[in-house]
Amino acid sequence: MQKSFLSRVGYAVVGSALIVAGVGAGAAQAGTATATQTTSTTAQAKGTFGPRGFDGIKLGMSLKKVKATGKITHEAVTENGKCSLWEWKKHPDRGVFTSKKLGVIGIVVAAKERTPQGVGLGTTKAKLKKIYPKIKFDKLSGQGILKVGGKPKAKYVFDIEDGRIYQMNLGVVKDDCN
Repeated sequence: MQKSFLSRVGYAVVGSALIVAGVGAGAAQAGTATATQTTSTTAQAKGTFGPRGFDGIKLGMSLKKVKATGKITHEAVTENGKCSLWEWKKHPDRGVFTSKKLGVIGIVVAAKERTPQGVGLGTTKAKLKKIYPKIKFDKLSGQGILKVGGKPKAKYVFDIEDGRIYQMNLGVVKDDCN
């Protein structure tokens, strides 16, 4: 039996922010990273992770619509009650962050998903730089952060350990969780 997303990666509510701690040395924070690169706006290809969403759940989608998909189960709420973290019912290695006001603000995967450009878990940092030459790396966390054009304004966050991606996040550039 697979462990749930939250029990596998761990989480904490710190102040008003919901923090997801990755499996390795890096940490993923919903909505707190910044970047300066923008990728081209492409349509969401079936089965890909991003640039608009994953598995029928899209950034900006209302919480009501996400619940209506029947794909998520509730897991945790931030201390201030503004944001929540949900888990895919059939895929416990994936998570969805939502805001009462903004809807879906983030999607986290740690399985076989790939971006439209073929980046996925296990991709090396060198290959990530080659595919996204203007990606920025956070000095503190080591995360690779890349803005994605379109509405809502989004970003990829790639968690890297030992030179390889071990978790990927797709999220809005600005959220209201704090």
